[in-house]
Amino acid sequence: SRWLGYLSVADVDRAAEFTQKQGGKLVVGPLDLGGIGRAAAIQDPQNAVVGLIQSDHGDPYDSLQAGPGLVVWNELLAKDDAAAVAFYVSMAGLTARQQLRAGGVYHVLESQQQMRSGVMQRPADDVEPFWLTHFGVDDVVAATIKAEELGGRVILKPGEDFRNGLQSVVVDPTGAIFALHQWTE
Repeated sequence: SRWLGYLSVADVDRAAEFTQKQGGKLVVGPLDLGGIGRAAAIQDPQNAVVGLIQSDHGDPYDSLQAGPGLVVWNELLAKDDAAAVAFYVSMAGLTARQQLRAGGVYHVLESQQQMRSGVMQRPADDVEPFWLTHFGVDDVVAATIKAEELGGRVILKPGEDFRNGLQSVVVDPTGAIFALHQWTE
């Protein structure tokens, strides 16, 4: 069980073909979504699964994409962060910039001068590369407690040692991992 984040691409077929040429795999599609656009799911060269979408109507406005109850961020925990960044920059037409954080280098992937997602080195060798979906919440502590009450399991609780106490990482009752991200404007 997993959450499947999507990257907007200009041409799903080209992106899927590029993925396969780079050692990745096509999981689903590309397929038409009946007036919505075209989509596929890929497994990148490091085996992380992500969706690709090419909208017939253009991407939603950035101002409509973040807030409590919505997906506010996606980040790749990569086996080789530099190789992953190079792959996604080439495949999806993104740009990348680095930020230095306490845990090391964090790569921000951007398009149209907007931050779209992040890439970081996975925390341990036994963690398989994967895309982590972040959901916005008003209060990360309350949301983490509620997730546990609903049958979830907390992997990283909110605290000053983990992203300034503004995030937690939870596994839902089906086994899908996600992050709770305290949202502020």
